[in-house]
Amino acid sequence: MSPQHRLTSLLALCTCSLIAMAQQGTVATGGDATGSGGSVSHSTGQAVWTTAGGPGGTVQQGVQQPYLVIPTSLQPGPDGQLLLTAYPNPSSDQLSIHANTVLSPLAEALLYTAEGKLVLRKVLDGTDTTLDLKALAAGTYHLEVQDGERPLGKFNVIKL
Repeated sequence: MSPQHRLTSLLALCTCSLIAMAQQGTVATGGDATGSGGSVSHSTGQAVWTTAGGPGGTVQQGVQQPYLVIPTSLQPGPDGQLLLTAYPNPSSDQLSIHANTVLSPLAEALLYTAEGKLVLRKVLDGTDTTLDLKALAAGTYHLEVQDGERPLGKFNVIKL
């Protein structure tokens, strides 16, 4: 076998190997997370395949789960980090609000319809609060988080 034929065969074999190991979808982002219990790779961009639930929560597994954050106005903390996150968005039943710092007892979440009607009001519990969206109709809502008179953040929330 000539050196040129061997080189062509080697390139064809490498190309086939790369194609066989390629991902089947295009993703927007991803990463790896590690901890004392193990590690996990994650990516964002495609619809979920299956959902598994238990007493500690649910996990969506299979293909990638879309994750969309739509903040419209957020206030940074003293260290420059954002004070709030709201997830998952879109959501069908619950929306979690996480504060990077302990807020005052006056902090509350206000959820409005697209028309401006207040449909949910909840005092924030420490740094993590869950809003129950099950009773709401599907659509777009506006979430405002305030600490007394001080606005902390505004989000567009999509209820599925």
